[in-house]
Amino acid sequence: MSEKAKIVLLANSVKNGLYCVAGINIENKEWIRIVEDSQGKEISWYNYFIKNTDKKPPPILSLLEIEIEQRYPYYHQTENCKIKPNITYLEELSKDKLENFVQNPSVLWDINDRMSLSDIKNRKVKSSLYLIKVDKVKLYLKDRTEYNKQPQRRANFKYNGFEYDLAITDVKYGNRNLYPIEIENPYLVVSLGEPFRGENFDDYYCFKIVAGIITWKKFSQ
Repeated sequence: MSEKAKIVLLANSVKNGLYCVAGINIENKEWIRIVEDSQGKEISWYNYFIKNTDKKPPPILSLLEIEIEQRYPYYHQTENCKIKPNITYLEELSKDKLENFVQNPSVLWDINDRMSLSDIKNRKVKSSLYLIKVDKVKLYLKDRTEYNKQPQRRANFKYNGFEYDLAITDVKYGNRNLYPIEIENPYLVVSLGEPFRGENFDDYYCFKIVAGIITWKKFSQ
């Protein structure tokens, strides 16, 4: 049975050439990650019909009314949901109201840049998404020429006394010519990614990623 919800859109993240979109239910403050199917496949977000005047995908901080068709929770991503395409744009959330949704975990699951899938299962991780606020974040490019890959977008920040250095997947920061960037007082959406097989092949890992960077400072794209 389908269910309606009002969410504030907080992350639009690149995933396999498409999008991983997530927001918080404003009534119960639970996360909803919008996926294509039971396997957690990324979505063609730009193909969803938005009922507003310009018919463009809604920006971050949009308040949307959605209809959940089916929930597909996984160990590593309990919030996965497939929704119907009849999304309704309501309004844009203001900065002061965003503060109501900031979360304060003691650590971001743990202090590393990844978690093993077995650890996630054993600890029964309830949420794979957090909205946090930090004093400062440094965005930079990590060289990967030894792997014949493009430089990786990374975010370095401190949270509750621990330093984190995580990959960035936020679509707004895809222009590598912008880097390095230092942003003060940003809101970050931190997520557990898809399972990745470890080098010793005895376990799978979920890397932590910065799926959303929310700031009121403007950058030229």
